[in-house]
Amino acid sequence: MRWPAWGAYTQAALFFLAVFIYLRNGIDPRLIYHWQGPAFYTYPGFAGEFLRYPGGVADYLYGLIAQCYAWRDWGALVLTAEIAAACALGALLVQRPHGKTRLLPALVPALLLLYHANLYYDAAPVRIALVIGLGCAVAFGRLMPSANRPAAWFGLFAVFLAASYYSGGTALVFFAPLAACALWVRAAPNWPIAVRIFLCGAALAVATGLPVAVETYRLLEVRWPAASWFWSSDMSPVVVFWGLSLWAAAVAGMSLRRVASGVSGGPAASDNAGSAEAASRRTSGRAQRSQAAGGARLGAAWRQAARLGQYAFTALLFGALAGVMGYSYQAAGRDRRLAALDYFTWSEDWEAAVRTAEALKPGEFNSLSRYQVNLALHELGRMGDEMFRFPQNGGPLLELQVNSFLPYMLHLTSMCLRLGRVNEAEHYGSEALVFRKTDPRVYRLLALTYLVKGQTEAARKFLTVLSYSPPDRRWANQKLQALQQDPQLSGDEQVQQLRRRRLQADDMLTVWQRANRTGPDIERLLLNLLERDSSNRMAFEFLMGYYLLNRDLQGFRGLAPRIAEMAGPGYVRPSGVRRTPRHYQEALALFIEMTGSSEKIAGVEIEPETVSRTARFKQVVARAGGKRAAMLEAREGFGDTYLYYYAFGSESPQ
Repeated sequence: MRWPAWGAYTQAALFFLAVFIYLRNGIDPRLIYHWQGPAFYTYPGFAGEFLRYPGGVADYLYGLIAQCYAWRDWGALVLTAEIAAACALGALLVQRPHGKTRLLPALVPALLLLYHANLYYDAAPVRIALVIGLGCAVAFGRLMPSANRPAAWFGLFAVFLAASYYSGGTALVFFAPLAACALWVRAAPNWPIAVRIFLCGAALAVATGLPVAVETYRLLEVRWPAASWFWSSDMSPVVVFWGLSLWAAAVAGMSLRRVASGVSGGPAASDNAGSAEAASRRTSGRAQRSQAAGGARLGAAWRQAARLGQYAFTALLFGALAGVMGYSYQAAGRDRRLAALDYFTWSEDWEAAVRTAEALKPGEFNSLSRYQVNLALHELGRMGDEMFRFPQNGGPLLELQVNSFLPYMLHLTSMCLRLGRVNEAEHYGSEALVFRKTDPRVYRLLALTYLVKGQTEAARKFLTVLSYSPPDRRWANQKLQALQQDPQLSGDEQVQQLRRRRLQADDMLTVWQRANRTGPDIERLLLNLLERDSSNRMAFEFLMGYYLLNRDLQGFRGLAPRIAEMAGPGYVRPSGVRRTPRHYQEALALFIEMTGSSEKIAGVEIEPETVSRTARFKQVVARAGGKRAAMLEAREGFGDTYLYYYAFGSESPQ
């Protein structure tokens, strides 16, 4: 085999360097890992679960490889290696007649797989399946020349067909056309064309009928049905799969063309070469000199055209790569931003979560993302100052209801646990466990829940399983060791804080069964938590946010004296002097103006700047003609204030 020229090597190296940079900075493999939650455990028997259905081996390998995605650089490197492996196998199948590789056709899968990597939510192991399918095709093509009988051909075909389907599932689609091509080539010297066509058609029919038979008669459990390979309500992954399938078919056609051009001709090619050499010797000296001069001119022109063609090829290659990057980055923008916000919230990187929320578009603030940004501001001590920088078109908390979207259930469980409603955390965590039985994040939440409840034996079961999960092993072993030394975890600050917050009395009736309420009474729910632990700043700030969002200034005024009891950067300046968060001052200024009350609250102040800002806001609104004009004029200087929200809500002035 002849490898590509060094120029092709350089182009391929630069191509995959660009792929790596985009995967690292444009896609960020950590978001793939977080959004998909690929589970992988090292306990005995885990691998056996994947051997029960076609494609299980690919799922198992993907779960193993995807653990690397938890790190940005390492994940991008591994992702690049997966794509490069598929292209390397493709390069073996698209060689030119003299052994050189057709670089552009070999790199087509990289463009499709790079687009697929932007689909954070699609956990189908397409890259692994493609590598398995192409690997089987290459191995089958190498072994075919050693098979001398048709029975051996069909035996090899059956073995590799079953192997590609059972191990890769979708890999069958990539293996079948290339295998049919290999059968055609092997039969070409001896069989009539009609027989060869029948042979290849039968091979493709068997390959198509295998998954149909398995799924129709339910011979095996199937995780990825064959119908979903070619059609789905979400067309993005379907386009990728169709593109890879058509590419595999095109590669098979290129192989047939290579054979037809006489690549494997052997003796005939040698005879022709010998005849040409003899004829050349009989040419006269003058004709030789003339041909040499003409050949030199032709060679120079050819070399110049080749250089121009090389530049054009390079421009086409990197232009296609840039086009795929640009389009997929734009198309996946919403998913990427929401996945990043979810990831940084789960990782408790609060500053990054706020920065990500600033990049969200107004329509991307839903119940989950709104809660996540409010939680990040709360943890940073800035919720009372910056809450209304972001659209607030709903409640500050997640709705207490079961949702089939796993990230929602994870954050709902975490929210209940953070607040101190541990029984609800156990309930919603158990519901999340139904959706994803093996997700280590669910195990982690439930382990912490049972530690807070003091049910250490139940916690040990989840911690033991987590000790077999590579990313969670250290945390689980630390908790198990701490339980061994101190079953009450008296030195665990997080557990002890949550135990202090935990409700001691059942409030199901007062919270969930109030007249004229279809959902829970959020006010009562949070008040009960404050009565249990007056230092529960999360319950306090989210209850204040609840009052502000509902424009309940009376309820806000009743809770305002607790401002003096709160600790943290939102309530104490670096110098140690107490302060009142900006939104709370604005709400109190509105309350005083609307009620005429002059009663002061101990430990709570309204700064002169707040009074002045309130007066300016009133003037701007008063001189504007109509609501829309007032919104437009007030938006610039007051859009992030509670004054603006109280007057106009989160409605856009446009």
